Amino acid sequence: MKKTILWISLAAVSAVLALAFLWPRLSGFWDQEVYVALVGDMSPGYEIGEDTENAVRLCLDKVNREGGINGREIKLLVFDDRNDPKQAVKTASRIAERDDILMVIGHGWAPASAAAGKIYKKYGIPAITGSSMAPEVTRQSDWYFSSISDSVFTGRYLADYVKRALGQSAVCLVVEDSPYGKTLSGAFEKAAKRLDLSVKKRWEYSQMSVSLDEEFSKIASELRTVPDPGLICLIGAIDHTAQMISLLKSGGKKYTILTSDPFTRDSFGFFQKFPREKARPGYFSDGVYALGIFSEHIAHEKAHVFMKDYVEKYGRKTGWVGAYYHDAVSAAAEAMRRAEIQGKGHIRRDRREIKKALESMHSAETGIKGVMGSVYFDQHGVSNRPSQVGFYKNNRALPAFIQRRLQDGAPSEDDAVDKALSGEIIFVGDRVMNKTRVVYSGIDINEISGPDLGASAFRADFYLWLRYKGDFKEWSDIVFPNALSLVKLGDPEIRREEGGATRVRYHIKADFRADSDFRNYPFDRQALKIAFRHKTLTRDRLIYIADTLGFPDPQREDYPDVVDIKGRHVESRFFEERIIEKPSGEGMGEDVGDAALYSQCEAKILLAKDPAGVVVRVFVPMFFLLAVLYAVYFIGADKALLRLVIPLFVTAAAAFYHVWILLHLGIDYVTDLEYAYMGIYALAALGVAAVLAGRYYHGKKDLRKVRWVSYAGIIGHPTLAAALFFWLV
Repeated sequence: MKKTILWISLAAVSAVLALAFLWPRLSGFWDQEVYVALVGDMSPGYEIGEDTENAVRLCLDKVNREGGINGREIKLLVFDDRNDPKQAVKTASRIAERDDILMVIGHGWAPASAAAGKIYKKYGIPAITGSSMAPEVTRQSDWYFSSISDSVFTGRYLADYVKRALGQSAVCLVVEDSPYGKTLSGAFEKAAKRLDLSVKKRWEYSQMSVSLDEEFSKIASELRTVPDPGLICLIGAIDHTAQMISLLKSGGKKYTILTSDPFTRDSFGFFQKFPREKARPGYFSDGVYALGIFSEHIAHEKAHVFMKDYVEKYGRKTGWVGAYYHDAVSAAAEAMRRAEIQGKGHIRRDRREIKKALESMHSAETGIKGVMGSVYFDQHGVSNRPSQVGFYKNNRALPAFIQRRLQDGAPSEDDAVDKALSGEIIFVGDRVMNKTRVVYSGIDINEISGPDLGASAFRADFYLWLRYKGDFKEWSDIVFPNALSLVKLGDPEIRREEGGATRVRYHIKADFRADSDFRNYPFDRQALKIAFRHKTLTRDRLIYIADTLGFPDPQREDYPDVVDIKGRHVESRFFEERIIEKPSGEGMGEDVGDAALYSQCEAKILLAKDPAGVVVRVFVPMFFLLAVLYAVYFIGADKALLRLVIPLFVTAAAAFYHVWILLHLGIDYVTDLEYAYMGIYALAALGVAAVLAGRYYHGKKDLRKVRWVSYAGIIGHPTLAAALFFWLV
């Protein structure tokens, strides 16, 4: 007995000691929430602030749905610093006083981020911004990271783009007197010297000046006197550059203009104050190039999913700021996972480990795949990536014909020099980028015909047009993956220069495979597809997007009925780019194992059956057979032979029509209509059972049961037939 008590006591003491030793770690698992702060200008109606918070919440919602951070839910705390440095310091100090905030997402603009960064460095709080581009934000604090390129990288990249992609030999600079403007323009000018890009004139303006209107008017007047100014590059806040554009374009002279930031809703609202803009929307913005647009059509596959989810949740698209902050939060969440956070009582340790995890993302292999490409940080904590460049048409930002895409990993030594000399790859700092061509494309269908959809093929007569820029010899090396035979383009029917771009059009007649699905027959909808892609160039080299500029719009609904297939009509049509995976070709940056990603365009027509045809070919025969079968219950039980012939006739007729459908469609799976005819077989079998039962009870002289059988059929048959009809419909 004493030994038992002794062993129980030792076990209890061991359990208490083990619990005391493991308590800090176990308590962390019981604490199921971790906190992250979002700081920026959250003023109501401020577009960038709204996009920032929306994108952050969208990302965190997904992380939490997938299990959070090792089982812990991430809670977001939102702080408004109004993009004011003094308020940013106060907000950062409030965050530093708390012992539950693991890290900070933000701040918005560089002055606020730089001011708050000193507090975060002092108290050891990791922070990551998706919008502050000034180098001092991350260089003065090793606790600060950035998912957006800094202004030094951007200035170098922009100079290279102006020279090589836009083919400009001279520029005039109009620069905002701010750390962002000065740093970006300084890096631009240094790179311009190396590229032999002449900077003809440079003006600066003070964004805080009380006489800003006069400064802009003076700059615009002086600029008009510059002979052949080349490209005018406006570097500064977009509300100021929009004002400068209105002055330049009001003079009536045509300029090639590029802004360092894309337009916002407020920019277009500013233009709307002018009568010329009201008379012709896009008067001031059309033709203006912008750095930093966000188009999911030329971004990575993850961007398509992000934009789709964003639109579904918020009812509108987001711009660059949403994409970069989504990447910032994605990197932060991954860092928290790698840090194996322990929770309350370990805030300092957890913050240090998060910082180390972010620092460990130093290459494409150790970083993450983001909306804007791979996210990984250089020695200064910045994820330098090429920005998308676009131009405006009808108040819409459209991707420019030449883009740069970050290449994950070093190029092969065999062809790196040749590709660098030809401009196919460029180097900015430690980043290597591919030259990616954007080809606007479209298909205008004249006629779709074929013997029948059951043959799983159709013949298409259509126009294919392509719009590209520059000397692009490989544009015609196109394959049609679902064509039944090789389609050779030959010489274009039309070829002409339009607005600095080349447009070609082909007239094609060919047979294509139809991936028919008749499981829902006769209410099936068949999608006829015409797909094309480049034979060898992967998506890091060539991207096709839908052309909606001045040509027939593939999305429009006012086409004539081009389908010549009996019993079918066009329900909808669309034209889209898809990212597909095929055996590896020449791609460098988007290889997936032994496969590569290609840009494939697809024109689809969704065909539905004509309602009148469905009624005549499907429901009339069914109603006739069901009506004939119903007659069984109104014929006397003494006429057993006649009653028995009716369900047998219905069964034979249904089987004949059933077999005809199978032969007509040429399929080996069951359709909805077949299930309906199986229902008719079942009702016919019930009819036979009713005949035999009526005959049996009639022979027994039990007229009451004979009537019960008839009444059961009279009520049950139409009830089951109605249920069958509504199930089919």
